[in-house]
Amino acid sequence: MTIVVDAARCVGSGTRMAIAPDRFEFDDEDRSRPIAETVEEDTGVRTAVDMCPTQAITIRRTTADAPGAKADTR
Repeated sequence: MTIVVDAARCVGSGTRMAIAPDRFEFDDEDRSRPIAETVEEDTGVRTAVDMCPTQAITIRRTTADAPGAKADTR
């Protein structure tokens, strides 16, 4: 799956860092960014998506995850 963070919506609350510190880091403006954009399915990432107060984090399935799958925006 691919992790996407909308920098315009991110307020840098740090929620995703507490939930999935091995998947996210802060950028120079204290906003979230994925450490690696493409990762294997992970409940921590899914929880970070669900807990993001501004819904700035989305995940998309890659063709390796599910051949022919459409984008999963939440």
